[in-house]
Amino acid sequence: MDSKEQKIIYANNAELKCSTFDFQLNLIHEESSNDRIDSVKIYMSPQHAKSLMLLLQQAIEEYEDSFGEINLEPQKSITDTNE
Repeated sequence: MDSKEQKIIYANNAELKCSTFDFQLNLIHEESSNDRIDSVKIYMSPQHAKSLMLLLQQAIEEYEDSFGEINLEPQKSITDTNE
């Protein structure tokens, strides 16, 4: 594929739908919950979805071995004064 044809986005949100025959992954870039800037939908077979899951799992384990555990809880901001 020519690099001019590739769509590149930063995704900070994702939606996932699945059926018997395929998985639909919607990767979304949004500024706020109501301000969607861009998105891309990816359809794949259940086999490809599982392969992607295993690939991501391995990459995350390697990342955490190098840089420490990825925390899913939001971090307090320095400017957060509501305690």
